[in-house]
Amino acid sequence: MAHTKEGISYSPTGNKDSGDRAKEAGGWNTEHTCYQASEKGMEISDEQLDVIGFLRDYYVEHGWPKRTHELSRILDRRYKHMGGKKYLHKLFPGGPLSQGPALGGLPPLANVVDLSFGTSH
Repeated sequence: MAHTKEGISYSPTGNKDSGDRAKEAGGWNTEHTCYQASEKGMEISDEQLDVIGFLRDYYVEHGWPKRTHELSRILDRRYKHMGGKKYLHKLFPGGPLSQGPALGGLPPLANVVDLSFGTSH
């Protein structure tokens, strides 16, 4: 898993340690995500669940990076062997940094402005 420097991550809900963020993210389940996606006309695949799982693990361990583009780069590196950003945008047409956390039951990232791209850089 990628590492972030101490002091450059945050939790929009104020949870500063991974135990609190784990409790916050604990009520999530795949059935709810599939239902939520179907309401938006999407069908959730195993590939999407993998990305959502990565985002959930990352958030619990580190919180969100203050600079949204850092997470975009981490995701690009993590899924580079599958096509990186192109692959992620095929999975999440509304943007991996806006749809991924929403479907994963996570708080939104700061500065995710362009929903089609999923990041503000």
